[in-house]
Amino acid sequence: MALDAGQTPLWLSNSNTGLFLRRARANLGVALQPIVDINTGETVAFESLVRGHAALGFETIEEMFTHAANSKALIDLEACVIEKALKAFARIRRQFWALLFLNLDGRTLSARAQISAKLNGVTRALRLEPSDLCIELSERNRVLNTVRLAEEVGELRKAGYSVALDDFGVGDSGLQLLYESNPSFLKIDRFFISSIQSDRKKKLMVSAIVDLAHSMGVRVIAEGVETVPELHACREIRCDLVQGYLVDHPQMDLARLRKFYPIITENRERRQKRISTETIRACIEPLPSLPMQATLVDVFEFFKLHPEQNIIPVVDGGGVPQGIVREKDLKPYVYSPYGRDLLRNSSLGIGLKDFLKPIPTTDMNSQLAPLLDLVSDRPEDGVLVTEGIRYRGVLLAGSLVRLANDMRLAAASDRNPLTGLPGNAAIKEFLDKAVADPSQMRIACYLDIDNFKPFNDKYGFRAGDRALLMFSELLKMLQVGHDIFVGHVGGDDFFVGATGQNTDLLLPRLAQLQGSFARDAEALYSPEDREAGFIRGRDREGREQRFSLLSCTVAALEMPAAAEVKDTEHVSNLLAAIKARAKLCKGSLLRDAVARPEDFALTEIDAA
Repeated sequence: MALDAGQTPLWLSNSNTGLFLRRARANLGVALQPIVDINTGETVAFESLVRGHAALGFETIEEMFTHAANSKALIDLEACVIEKALKAFARIRRQFWALLFLNLDGRTLSARAQISAKLNGVTRALRLEPSDLCIELSERNRVLNTVRLAEEVGELRKAGYSVALDDFGVGDSGLQLLYESNPSFLKIDRFFISSIQSDRKKKLMVSAIVDLAHSMGVRVIAEGVETVPELHACREIRCDLVQGYLVDHPQMDLARLRKFYPIITENRERRQKRISTETIRACIEPLPSLPMQATLVDVFEFFKLHPEQNIIPVVDGGGVPQGIVREKDLKPYVYSPYGRDLLRNSSLGIGLKDFLKPIPTTDMNSQLAPLLDLVSDRPEDGVLVTEGIRYRGVLLAGSLVRLANDMRLAAASDRNPLTGLPGNAAIKEFLDKAVADPSQMRIACYLDIDNFKPFNDKYGFRAGDRALLMFSELLKMLQVGHDIFVGHVGGDDFFVGATGQNTDLLLPRLAQLQGSFARDAEALYSPEDREAGFIRGRDREGREQRFSLLSCTVAALEMPAAAEVKDTEHVSNLLAAIKARAKLCKGSLLRDAVARPEDFALTEIDAA
């Protein structure tokens, strides 16, 4: 029914709740929006979103639900939406496995029993399981305090539903609710995701939230991702899942939904992982698990049949991990008088949920190194590994120690043994990251010590090493108070890079470094050579000639925001070309600004 401008429908009156609900059943629909794995693009869930509120005379969905609450029709409206959402989901579930994220108005949790009854009835009728559903809870429209809300959430989990905290970061008690409710998923609010690639403060805050969530076994969803740079930033800070217009809009036409979204794999991470996926797979122990419905009798029997295990992973009906049960938590009961009998007595209400503990969790396609840092001081329970959102196994304490050692050895082997600076693998990692994020200014610089070979030939390797150490210490000073990357390519070649705000003063500081090094390096020469201002030696062709005292040439490539380059090899080739021109005037600093990959404007910044 179309409404004329300014017309107020009869069902907006509080006395016409019956008509309002009939119109809602007739006009409301649901759209499903995919939630996908941030590494593979596989669809793991759909969020149900209400559509059709305008046909009822409401400008927003929030306005419609507020009217229902004021009319004491909120439970009935929620039941209507639940039924429509589950029917749509049941159709898509015939094609492939996924979860349904179902939003519940916070005001309905005070009547959680009624909502649960409706959920249970519809799921049974559609041959769905509670483990197929994830209930989204938001800070918005809460009427229960955090403790009471956590109790109601516990009842939902006990019934077999997963729980997600929506709009995380915008409420008053998000961390307390995270602590109390023990959710399976955490959805980062769009406010924090918008332009996260160029907002250092947002990136730091979300990265900290992700680390906290992973240490508690909670999977993190980046909500409202709309651009490729936002996707790259969310992947960099190890979000697990992604949702937003970049992947797909909410669809009422279910035929348009896909099992895989190539936009994710087309923009896959280019950086080489410190620990490969194959290495992680080889270390995973596929420990047997128990379902959430298991009893403590099942737990005792499990430990009896698997004496080599001291933990039991617990999963829901869809294979999504819910935590672990630890043998050591049961031992006080097992070895105390009547303790085992107490746990077997179902009338006391003590069950598996009372012994369920969170465990750090990672996806086998994610960067493992940050999580290893988090669990390094308490690795005894291990790390639970998922693929997508389903349980695949556990990295036990021994495997974690081996992986951590492998990571440290790989990092150490890449560092230059003399200067201690990161080597070519780390330089490539920096460039991969810079190339993948065209949303901010990036600068990459090659630095070459001029006339190093004849100096080394005359004064020996020990003097040459002192020159390299002197130069590396000046480079390290660039990093004080600034997020600047410094690496050692090899020999007398070095690399410096920066992104974002850290690029502002980099080139002037490099010009100052050139002067400092030229002055300091004079002390490495004899008084006679220092006074002469040169030494005699042979060039690479064996011809004798004069060589000036040590100096430094810098070749800098600026990549402004919105300027894209093809790949890391392309950047290296551009820098090599700049360096060749810069060496024609030793001690200079030459810069190329790139607007397009083929577009250059050579500028001499400084010549010593």
